[in-house]
Amino acid sequence: MFSSPLTPEDIQEIRQAGEEVAQPGVFSVLEGYEWTSTWEDPNNPAGHRVVLSPNTGTPWFRSDLEESDTVAELARLCDDCLFIPHHTMMPWGAFRFEGEPVPQERILEVFSTHGNFEKPQKAGHGILNLVADGSLQNALRKGWKGRWAANSDNHCGHPGLNDWKAFFRGKVTPLVTPELLDGGGLIAIESPENSPKHLLEALHQGHFYATTGTRILLEPQDWEKPFPMLITGTAPLRQIHVVELDRNGHFYEQSLLQDFSDTAGILNRRIHPRISSTTTAFYVRVEQWDEELAWIGPFFVPNGQ
Repeated sequence: MFSSPLTPEDIQEIRQAGEEVAQPGVFSVLEGYEWTSTWEDPNNPAGHRVVLSPNTGTPWFRSDLEESDTVAELARLCDDCLFIPHHTMMPWGAFRFEGEPVPQERILEVFSTHGNFEKPQKAGHGILNLVADGSLQNALRKGWKGRWAANSDNHCGHPGLNDWKAFFRGKVTPLVTPELLDGGGLIAIESPENSPKHLLEALHQGHFYATTGTRILLEPQDWEKPFPMLITGTAPLRQIHVVELDRNGHFYEQSLLQDFSDTAGILNRRIHPRISSTTTAFYVRVEQWDEELAWIGPFFVPNGQ
């Protein structure tokens, strides 16, 4: 956590720490940072972006400098990066998905420590003044085609960690408390090799899905036509929803499971639902009885066929 923009010395320290823990084929480190348009103007509509760089030689661009203070300028300077609009429904750094995405915006954040941003009515921790237009359903209606991912953003170095009360017992942090945290999110990536190059290629191609920290396993047939899909939970599955967007901008949900009790629940299911002929896009949401979640998609249907 930093109370002022990162200095070149800060960036070098971060890079060195990544190099020290990286293990080829075992633990890959992707370089990235948060571009915060609201640093000087809390009402800046550009919101926040997580920026993933292709290599350690890529400069880090600041939102408080004229050369890189808009998303368009950031895209011009960093054409081979990936941008992830970040906590888009939060009253700080909200983003309403106005205008067209730049080519680097191929990933959208559906879940983080700050809450669930799938639907306008979703919320986290009772935070007031959530921005409904920052939901990913709103983004989908507006034509944003980025695939959905989950992040953590806990500022504590533990991606995916869910048991915050246990973690914070006896600890002090200046930014977050257990009451302001909603678990941890992760991006699950399908890649032929565990290396920064291959992981970034998979992210560019959309070969990933979002899961909370318990790591629910989703195995699509492929990344364009995902069904049949095998779903394996880490706890009994409560429900599997296929959510479809029609040509008129309306969302409809198919529920694929009956309700099961904790003892009668199932841990896995292969699904092959029928998609309506009027659907233009769809995604799948998985819910477990322990309230953990996963999302995969969205997938797009050419000409609504």
